[in-house]
Amino acid sequence: MIVHQVSSSGFGVEEVAPERMRAFIDALEGEVAKMDPVEVPVDHEFADGVYSRKILIPKDAVLTGRVHKQNDLNIVIYGEMDVLTESGMKRIIGPAVFPGKAGVKQFGIAYADTLWVTVHHTHLTDLEEIDKELFEDGPGIYDFVTGKLKQETLPCQA
Repeated sequence: MIVHQVSSSGFGVEEVAPERMRAFIDALEGEVAKMDPVEVPVDHEFADGVYSRKILIPKDAVLTGRVHKQNDLNIVIYGEMDVLTESGMKRIIGPAVFPGKAGVKQFGIAYADTLWVTVHHTHLTDLEEIDKELFEDGPGIYDFVTGKLKQETLPCQA
């Protein structure tokens, strides 16, 4: 898959390989990590073989998501965001329902308070075990000051 961007000369469009886009998103994540965080609670719900995570992303938040090991289902109840992945930028306006692909890294900017629910398939109910099953491991997943998952603390641009 090829993503297009405006060329550096300002004329035409140049192709950007997904690997370059992922490196760009990783660099953005480094910049987001320098911003002051705002606490965003995660609501967890369980049903037969189904687990959901619900977060309220505040307006003006700039954030990156964790890489999921499985395909999942995203439900945006309300709100408006731009989300950048290796496939390009997409404007999401709730209500919206769409699949999430395993292995994808996301960068987002919220233009309005956005209520986002991600639904996963698992029979587990222990949050630490769910974390190991559903998300790729990597350095700094936990905030060692608060002991909470990084996804629960979203850097916010004021």
